[in-house]
Parts: sequence; structure tokens; C-alpha cells
Amino acid sequence: MPYAHATRAATATAVALLLTATGGATASADSGPDPAAAASSASPHRAAGVDLRISGRGFGHGRGMSQYGAQSRALAGQGADRILDFYYPGTGVGSARSQLRILLTTPYARGLVVRAQPRLAVRRVATGARWRLPQLAGVHRWRLRWTSASTTTLELLRGGDWQPAPRRRWRSIQGGAELVGGGPVELFGAGTATGYRGALRTYGGSPGDMAVVNRLRMDEYLFGVVPRESPTSWEPAALRAQAVAARTYAQYHRQRSRAAGIGYDLCDTTSCQVYGGRGDEVATTNRAVRATSGTIRTWHGDPIIAEFSSSNGGQTAGTAIPYQRFKRDRFDRYDGNPNRSWTSSVPGGRVANAWGLGRLVDVRQVRRDGHGAWGGRVTSLRLVGSERAVSVSGDDLRITLGLRSTYLRIRVV
Repeated sequence: MPYAHATRAATATAVALLLTATGGATASADSGPDPAAAASSASPHRAAGVDLRISGRGFGHGRGMSQYGAQSRALAGQGADRILDFYYPGTGVGSARSQLRILLTTPYARGLVVRAQPRLAVRRVATGARWRLPQLAGVHRWRLRWTSASTTTLELLRGGDWQPAPRRRWRSIQGGAELVGGGPVELFGAGTATGYRGALRTYGGSPGDMAVVNRLRMDEYLFGVVPRESPTSWEPAALRAQAVAARTYAQYHRQRSRAAGIGYDLCDTTSCQVYGGRGDEVATTNRAVRATSGTIRTWHGDPIIAEFSSSNGGQTAGTAIPYQRFKRDRFDRYDGNPNRSWTSSVPGGRVANAWGLGRLVDVRQVRRDGHGAWGGRVTSLRLVGSERAVSVSGDDLRITLGLRSTYLRIRVV
């Protein structure tokens, strides 16, 4: 689908930053009912509460690059550099060819289980010592698991039973360990196997509480990201712009995680960037990654927060960050963009239950950002109920009700 998950990708940290800037996403409740609420609730017309009819534009936070806008610009003949210049104005060009550590979010409490393959090796993370694993008859899987807070055990599956590895020197490894092969390593999780480039290492500190981290080169990571964040049939320039944005975003978070001493740089979900491993790779997006290999966008030499979302609705969202500016984006509002405008009906009971209002009586839009149609995106509003009234941020409304964006207007019915 074009691309619902992309509207959430690369946004979790950014949303947190925005909510901090706008006073947080949690509702601010008064100590008692709003006087207007009491008056409204006495009206027979509103005795059962009201519902909401919402019309809006765009899908996502609207900061940085619009993916549909990038595709529209590519169709109009703009190259990737020009697209990036529009969405990240004033930024420079830099380079990043680092390795990344990606936290794979499927639980692996039973251990890191991989398919046996030629040139498979086990490596001790602390020292780099590495041992090639033999190809043994009847052995189709190997497993690394925590046996204590400081020890990783290597085992093999033979005849339906897990057995200790045959060599003592790599049977019990102090600290973390990883498995690496001559090609993608197939990791078993939830009964299925997924191939990953690079190495797969244990992450965690106690038996039954272990995760897996995929360590690999930047562009190898992007091979599994870009096809999950953009339709692979899009114009080459749009895909190249997406590759640069995703690489920049990854490098920004790599630097932050290393400075904080965290054992991984990014996760594989929409809380970071969606990453699916080797099985998600497609020729068109691989070409876009290779064509932009190493290229990132910078501000004063540092990687920028290269945010992107599906559609900005024709108006980018600005912040205090210099390269996130309020700008009209006519290319976003083209016929091929299914998110250029939308409508949604929300039952009043759903709103009332979410914020404990009693019955929903009225909605008062308090503040917008002042840019675009209707006065711009909703930044805060007041929900009036029969029992109390609360003030919420526009982002809280969007996330709680599952709306496409805060670039919207609300009608009470």
C-alpha cells in the first residue's frame, strides 16, 4: 500500500521532540466541569452527546520530506538533489559509511537460532576472536543463548535436541557473541526464517530476556529500509531522495546512541525506520541506495534530523530547527496522492471515553500554527464534556484517534 506505515516511520523520536515543544501530549484537565459544558449538556439537542466530522490534508507530521511530494517532483523532472534542497533547505552534503546495530524486535527468549550454512562462524564481541563452525551431518541449526548475565552458550540442534557445541573453547563465550556467515544469515523467529546481511549478535543480560541485534554496513541496512518506506515502483529520483533521507536519519541516531553508550543504534519498526532484512530487498531501491552511497544531508557538518512523512497536505510543518521551515508545497497536492485530502467520522463516545469526559458536548479549537488552509495545523484544542473539559495537543488528538494528520478542521454534529 502507498505507504501508510511510512507516515509513522522515522517519527517516534521526532513526535516526542514536537510534543515536548508544544507542551506534551497528555491532556490537561480542569478540576471541575466547564461552565459551557454544563450549559450545553442541558440542551435536548446534545443530551446524548455529539459526534465529530473531520476533514483534513496530508498523512503524518508534515516535517521534512513529503514522500508523495518527492514522487510528484520526480515526475515533473526534478532530480534527487533538488528534491532534498526543497525539503531540507539550507543543508549541506556529507558522507556516512559506518556500520549500524539494529535491534530486531521479535522476542528471542529461547535464543538466537540460525540455519546452518557454509562459512558460518561464531565471534566473541569483546575480543573479536572468531571460530568457523563445522558442517556436521544432521545439524541444521545453531543457537546462541544467555546462560548467565555474562556468559553466552553455543549449541547445535541434532535429532530434535539441543546439544552443547563440540569445541570447548567456543562452547561457552564470555559476554556477547555473534554469528556471521559468508552470505545472509537466516534467523528463526516465530517459526519462520528471515535472512539478514552482516552479523547477528546476542543482546541482553539474563536468561529468558535476550534480544538480537543485526550488525551490518549502512548501505546493507538501507537495502532493507527503502523498499519498506517508499513504493518500489516510484521514480528513481524519488527513491534516491528517500535513500539519502533514510541514511541521514540513521547516521543521526547512530551518533546519539554511541554517545549515550546504548548497545544498538535503531530498531526495525515504525518507532525508528521500518527494516525487513534481506528478504525485502528490491532491485529498484537497491539501485537508489547504491547511486547515493554514503551521501547524507548535514547542518554545520552534522547529520540532520532527516524526518519524512507520507504527505504534508500541501504545507510543510516548521519548527525551531532551522531547516524545518513552513513552506507551501504545491507538488504534494497532485492527483496521484491519495492522502492529499481525507475525511473521517469519529463517534463522540470514543472521544469521551478516551479522555473521560462523560458525554462529548463540544470541541473548541484553541490554537493553530498559522500556516496553510484553515489557519494551519491544529496545535491545541479544548474538548468539552458533560463531566469535565480537557485541553489536548493536536498531536495527542491525532495519535489517540488514529487521524492522518493535525492539518484538519472539525465539525461537531
